[in-house]
Amino acid sequence: MQPLEKLRKIDKAWHLHKFADICSIFQPITHFTQANLLAAKKNESGAVYHYEKALEYDADYKPALNMLRNLKCYSKYHKAALAQADKVGNRHNTIDGLYL
Repeated sequence: MQPLEKLRKIDKAWHLHKFADICSIFQPITHFTQANLLAAKKNESGAVYHYEKALEYDADYKPALNMLRNLKCYSKYHKAALAQADKVGNRHNTIDGLYL
């Protein structure tokens, strides 16, 4: 799937979800889905907010807890490693942000 086609599908899913959001704003699955869509759009701060909001409504909601943990770990360690690689000049040894 081409990146532009993928982005269009994410945008379409976002609009459908916003319509459903009106009906069930107090359900953790609503915020979980919204967080997943934001993460797919590379909006990490928005995704973290909605994962935390899902946990507000149900503190034992495992999918939101796991995704929040993964996203925070990614932000803390992976982005730090990429920033360090940029400083050292080793950026050419990465493909899509992954070390070779």
